[in-house]
Amino acid sequence: MNKVSATLVAVLVTAAVMSALALGTRPASAAELHVPSDYPTIQAAVNAAAPGDTIIVAAGVYAEDNLSVPATKTNVKIKAETSLTVTVQATEGSPGITIDGASDITIEGIIFEANNSFPGVKVNSSAGFQFKNGKLQGTAQTQVGISADGINGDLTIQGSTFTDLGKGLDFKTQAGGTASLSITKSTFQNIGGIGVEAFLDANGTYTFGGPNVGDGNTFTGNMTAGTKLTFGEGRNISVVYENNTHSGNQVGLDAEEALTGTINWVVGPTNNFQNNTTGARVTFKAQGTKNFTDDTFSGNATIGADFAAQPAAGTTINVNLKGGYSTTGTRFHSQGQGTVNLTLKASTYQQITDKIGFEGTLDANGTYTFGGPNGGDKNTFTGNMTAGTKLTFGEGRNISVVYENNTHSGNQVGLDAEEALTGTITWVVGPTNSFQKNTIGARVTFKAQGTKNLTYNTFSGNVTAGADLTAQPGSNVAIDLSLTHNYYAGTMGGFGEKVTLSGTGTVRIQCQDNESSSNSGWGREWYVSAGVKYEYNGQRNIAITNLTGGIKWTQKDKNSTVIFVEAYGRYDNNKLTGGIFVSIGFSFSIRNNSFLANGEDGITLENSDHSVYGNVICGNGRDGVTAKDSLVRLEGNTICYNQRDGVRVEGSSVVTANGNVIDANGVYEVDNLSPNSVDATGNDWGRSNTNEMRSKPFPSNISKIFDSFDSAGSGFVNYANWVYPPVGCSVGGIAEFPDVAQAPAGESASSGESGPPYAALAGGLAAAVVGLSAGAWYAKRRWLR
Repeated sequence: MNKVSATLVAVLVTAAVMSALALGTRPASAAELHVPSDYPTIQAAVNAAAPGDTIIVAAGVYAEDNLSVPATKTNVKIKAETSLTVTVQATEGSPGITIDGASDITIEGIIFEANNSFPGVKVNSSAGFQFKNGKLQGTAQTQVGISADGINGDLTIQGSTFTDLGKGLDFKTQAGGTASLSITKSTFQNIGGIGVEAFLDANGTYTFGGPNVGDGNTFTGNMTAGTKLTFGEGRNISVVYENNTHSGNQVGLDAEEALTGTINWVVGPTNNFQNNTTGARVTFKAQGTKNFTDDTFSGNATIGADFAAQPAAGTTINVNLKGGYSTTGTRFHSQGQGTVNLTLKASTYQQITDKIGFEGTLDANGTYTFGGPNGGDKNTFTGNMTAGTKLTFGEGRNISVVYENNTHSGNQVGLDAEEALTGTITWVVGPTNSFQKNTIGARVTFKAQGTKNLTYNTFSGNVTAGADLTAQPGSNVAIDLSLTHNYYAGTMGGFGEKVTLSGTGTVRIQCQDNESSSNSGWGREWYVSAGVKYEYNGQRNIAITNLTGGIKWTQKDKNSTVIFVEAYGRYDNNKLTGGIFVSIGFSFSIRNNSFLANGEDGITLENSDHSVYGNVICGNGRDGVTAKDSLVRLEGNTICYNQRDGVRVEGSSVVTANGNVIDANGVYEVDNLSPNSVDATGNDWGRSNTNEMRSKPFPSNISKIFDSFDSAGSGFVNYANWVYPPVGCSVGGIAEFPDVAQAPAGESASSGESGPPYAALAGGLAAAVVGLSAGAWYAKRRWLR
């Protein structure tokens, strides 16, 4: 460049600079503009600012007239020289400051006062606005701190206070497009209406608080809502809500989704909803995953959390509630034609007096999971609640309930549920739920078709009942009820397990490997009402040391059809009555069980058709078997050492007793008080009875058989074909092998004797094996538990 050209350039540059200064603007370079030392007002400094400039405002009160940052400005910061020593007071009829379409504007450390109906800060159609470490305050709770409308970009509020206003932040995105909101470390207090109200109608992520404890916001003081969120249709939105505190409000967090689009939530960890009327109230409608983790709900007057899920057809909503702590409960209502999947785990509901821990109204298809397979997944419901968990169901839904590893103690009811009549509802309850020291451990009414599995649960120390279950299917409805490996113990004023079968449909029951012990009432009590059809298969169940009795079956009439088996169980040492009491009016099979040392009868049978095979019935306080107005077949049983009678026949009963060991009972081996004869052929009567039978002509009056020889009103007991040589019973064991050497050498069978004792030996040995096996199995279960 020659000398003339250089001189010309210098002149042109100088002229441009002088012209810019004359117009109140500056060259494009980052600089600090000081108010009032460089510029008398903030507006003057804004007018002069270039991209990248910082306006530094000295302490004082500034009465600005229509202060605004126009759309021509970008990347400008307005900052108090010393935080919170600058107050901007707008003149009558304008906001404190208007950000009018400008982008990337930051305001830091300044106090703005709302003016009548105008906000402290108004943001119009801007992107990239930040308000940091400032304060918005009003003089009446009808004013707005920050009004942000048509946002199409990022808006950030950090470390700021909103107080004495009608609304802290009023935020609306531009329809469509993309936006974001971040509010951290800020306080909204004494707000007459809503702390933050946001209408989210643009795709994006909206963040309240952050992952660290100090990142959270505080919403406190008689607000209608701390945060209120609504959503535009068809948007793809994520809401992140972490470490926020809500107290003293009508609602802490209040939100309602749109029906369409995808909305995902990450709420928690460590949000605190305390002493509000309602802690959180959220309605989910759009598809997406809604995660609430490690949040606390305490001291709220009406409810801790009130959730609704309302998916439209074809929409799936996944709600995950994990690690929460509540002293005021959760209410969850699903409804709609879509699908809802709920998981509640690792949460604690505690000391919710006379209310419900978790109340669910399930009126949408889906899977509802409480707890999980691992110990850390369990929920805890404890402390004087009306119910730990209460579930009701909408009609016609396809629902699965999974309920695992939950603990319930000190409540009126641990789990309380009632199904709808229609639809399909399946249950998996267990393993490892604990229902302890409640009034009722679990009370569930099954009505809809489906499989209901309760397995490996513990019901102990409850007052009225461990489990109170009802199956009530309607016409053409089949319920499959499976009760396996459950433990019912120590019910203080009632039964371990009570099951009521009613309705007009069908119930198919598998009841296996359960134990009922040390309950004050019956260990297990089953009641069958008119009309229901059912099949029952019970195996390896134990009912021992209960105060009233082991198991009681009663039925209202004989209209029910049934296949019934109770096998390979133990019903021993029950105190006041007996091992099993049956009054049901249909075919009932009792096979290969033990009934030992019960207070009254080992088995009591009323008004039914019964088959009793291969059982050990010994040492009971009254009778081994009592038949009342029943048709009874006894075969292969060992009936010994009962204090009154081995077999007692009353009313119109018809009894057949073949191939049994009946010996050493206190008064009579068979006591026939019925006018009907008893077929008691082919039994092993033990040595003493057999010797008497052999010593008298057949038939004769046998000392320990009460029949027509003793009373004209009693039928004959046909004791023919007795087993010889007898096995009988011994004090040292259930059965003993015969001492063949004591039989007369070369003796032939008389007309009343049978040949070698194969049948009785088989029955006696089978019974002994059952008794020993049951004992070993029981001991193993006790050890495992």
